[in-house]
Amino acid sequence: MKFCTNCGEQLDEEASFCTNCGQPVDDAELGDTLAGDPALGETIIRGSDDPQSLPAIDMPEEAPVQAAPTVSMTPVDPQPRQTVPAAGSVAPQPQAGQPAAPGAAGGNGNGPKKKNLPLIIIASVIAAALFICGGIVYAYNAGAFSDDGDQNSEPTATATVTKTATSTPTASSSSPTPSQTATTKAAPALDPTKLDAIVNKYSASNSAVAVVPVNGAQAYYSQQANSKYVASGLYLPVYLEAHSTGNSTAASYADAMMKTMSNEYGNSAISAMGGRSSLNSWLSSQGYTNTDFERDFGDVSASSAGYENYTSAADAAKMLVATEQAGGTGLMAYSLASEGVSAPAGTSINGHRGQGIKNAYNFFIVMKSSKGAVGVAVMTQNQGRSVAVQMANDILAEVNAELLK
Repeated sequence: MKFCTNCGEQLDEEASFCTNCGQPVDDAELGDTLAGDPALGETIIRGSDDPQSLPAIDMPEEAPVQAAPTVSMTPVDPQPRQTVPAAGSVAPQPQAGQPAAPGAAGGNGNGPKKKNLPLIIIASVIAAALFICGGIVYAYNAGAFSDDGDQNSEPTATATVTKTATSTPTASSSSPTPSQTATTKAAPALDPTKLDAIVNKYSASNSAVAVVPVNGAQAYYSQQANSKYVASGLYLPVYLEAHSTGNSTAASYADAMMKTMSNEYGNSAISAMGGRSSLNSWLSSQGYTNTDFERDFGDVSASSAGYENYTSAADAAKMLVATEQAGGTGLMAYSLASEGVSAPAGTSINGHRGQGIKNAYNFFIVMKSSKGAVGVAVMTQNQGRSVAVQMANDILAEVNAELLK
């Protein structure tokens, strides 16, 4: 019989290592097993280090254990198995001066544990590392650290980016959409091509027309609108100066003049303000550079002598707007209808007419509707009343169609 010198396990005759503790079997170190007296059950064990006889140990009979196959990985020393002695048997005690057998120190197997402790610690660390790595691999394969997982874990950030990209084009949002463009009506405006056609139909060189909206929109001026024409029938400068200076006497005369187109009231208002020099200074200060008065109203002799009152259609139309803004349009109560000038449907007209000197025939008119008001000056020379009336009617109708309907 063979026994392991480390743990005392019974060994197979051909075993090269202990199947219990893994201790290599060295024949030189194994004790010779001799049969003792069967009655006493004594067994004498001799070894190279143990020449003395030891008390016999009754070992429980066990089935033979086959040797474990050799594996490539380094085996971890198993814990020594405790052997329970048979009833009545006594564990052998080392004799005095004799070292205890390996693996039996203290009788509790602490020797192998101390010897194998580093291997156990290393094996535990390796097992823990493998467990952690396995968990990481499992989590990665499950999608916790995948690209899709990262994207899905931040849906709020994705939504924010999408929203910002959608709201970035602030410039295009201010542009009108096709539906807005289709439903938005362009602001009313005068058509100079159509108005020029009317003026040219009668006389482009002997007539001047100006149309100025009261609301400050784009005005129309014909080719001769800034040329000086005889200012027959133009009482507006006297009225505007009288009311702008606060001269009550001049204002009273000026109001009567506006209502009746009286030359006498007009001349009285001019005198109350300091004469024609004062009037001309006021005209210049207001920007009416093409208007000046060299004679009294109705002074044919002075006109024949070369003194004349002049204005332009552009200046006259601007004065009409100023009169409307000053509240004086209602004072122009002359009946234009008696001249043949008609107000287009939906409008009202107030104005003055001038004629006589140097074959001038003029109309100064304020036309109103619910959409607004415009000042219209139609001035002719050497055209006669009929042409002046027809031109005035055509201009009023076109302006109404373009601005006031």
